[in-house]
Amino acid sequence: MAINAPVPNRISLLFPVDDLQLVLGALDTLEAKLNPQLVDLGPDERRTLAKLGPRNVDFVARAMTHLREMPQYKPGFLDVDEFQRDLDAIDLLASLHIKLGKVFDLVDDSLLLAGNEAYKAALACYDALKSAAKMGSLDAKVAVEDLAGRLPQRGPVQAVTKPGPQARPEPPQPPAA
Repeated sequence: MAINAPVPNRISLLFPVDDLQLVLGALDTLEAKLNPQLVDLGPDERRTLAKLGPRNVDFVARAMTHLREMPQYKPGFLDVDEFQRDLDAIDLLASLHIKLGKVFDLVDDSLLLAGNEAYKAALACYDALKSAAKMGSLDAKVAVEDLAGRLPQRGPVQAVTKPGPQARPEPPQPPAA
């Protein structure tokens, strides 16, 4: 695959050292403060849990409202304070999910673009080395053999796309009090 066009440069990431240290420190702080509070579920457990989505978030909020208005119908096993803590957690976690999701999406898009640019640049180098090898350069031939063994079998170039917004489930909406 000959690449004759210049490799476009849409991303040129160069963080000042101080900024990068602040970002990494903030991530360490997030991890240290959030991890003791959050739960890590395995894939099997995730499949078994009821999901709170847009269609049933109102049901949950209204159930709490009715419970507060008619406490005589509260099931004996139900801890109302814990139910309220769960509702408060939904509000907080949905807010965090939205903010962290936006940052994640930007990092993910930037990683994809940087990888695309680096891969295209490497292919351009590979094509230049192949041309030099065809013209008799032994050093270029050795480099081409090295790179050819590391290059996956290529078919037609296919665009790699990021899943659209519908691929990521929407966080539950905070219940109305």
